[in-house]
Amino acid sequence: MSSHDNPREDGSESDIPENLERKLNMNFSQIETTPYDPVSSDSNTIVDYSTSQDNNPKIIENKDGKRYMIEKKLGEGGMGAVYQVKDVDTGEILAMKVTVFNSANIQRVQKSNRLKTEEATLEYMLDRIRKTEGILAQQLNHPNVIKGRGFFRQGNSLYTLMEYVKGKTLTDIVKKHTPEGGFSEMPEQLVINYAIQLFCALDYLANTPVKIDEKTTRGVIHRDVKPDNILITDEGKLVLSDFGVCAAFDPTNNQTRAQGTPNYRAPEGNDVGASPKADVYSAGKVIFNMLTDMDPDQNHGFFAKSDSERRCYLAIAGIILGVILIIHSIILMI
Repeated sequence: MSSHDNPREDGSESDIPENLERKLNMNFSQIETTPYDPVSSDSNTIVDYSTSQDNNPKIIENKDGKRYMIEKKLGEGGMGAVYQVKDVDTGEILAMKVTVFNSANIQRVQKSNRLKTEEATLEYMLDRIRKTEGILAQQLNHPNVIKGRGFFRQGNSLYTLMEYVKGKTLTDIVKKHTPEGGFSEMPEQLVINYAIQLFCALDYLANTPVKIDEKTTRGVIHRDVKPDNILITDEGKLVLSDFGVCAAFDPTNNQTRAQGTPNYRAPEGNDVGASPKADVYSAGKVIFNMLTDMDPDQNHGFFAKSDSERRCYLAIAGIILGVILIIHSIILMI
């Protein structure tokens, strides 16, 4: 029997090697629910809960008997998908993020975080989600920050609940204001409005103490500020979402790394010592995107330059600004 043909007590097969399966069960024994395997043992395909062969609604139930009806898929990424769900008992509409632990995901995280073993990688994944989307997100309470509503495990998956925000991503909003083949024509006042709300969210995160494992830290670093993680409601309210790679900020600990999408990540990259300043830098790139509908990547523009080239451009810009101010002063004197 291979390591990936590990049968469960109910006869189904797990996609996780036996030693990792035991570790998964041990870490989440206190919240484990009825076993359910959302991934095929011979495939890395994520099950689409929003579809059903028998046309019956999909129901997810945790160990406390809380039931959630899957209504539709909102989005999908490499680690799972996000669904709109309804609390069967209360009728409340929520968003549910389904994170899948299969071999492909474990190996991907192991490589990106330079972890030595799959067992250490699974431990890292469990601990990260528990701390970020499980514990940390539930302590946040700000109109421009998405609210966490808890999490639970079922089979190979973790289910993270959060408030449902009806609206569109900032990416969609920018595209709406961009003619085909052109630059963004989003009104400057709208850009300023969204920028103010975004910085209000980042200011709140940077200055809100959070408690994780009996330790209180100074604030939160989102570490993945980008248009796709920013929701805009129909009323124009901005909500910063997806705290999957966030970290508690502790100025005495310089081991926190900058993470997130490369095009929007702060220049310290994989260097240690990330702080809320990294989110501010990413927010600047978000503003750049709103004004241009371009990703601030290596293919064009100011952000594509090396550090020395950027310093040179800034020096030239400073000289030009200085000359303008001198000319303006001379004109006033005349």
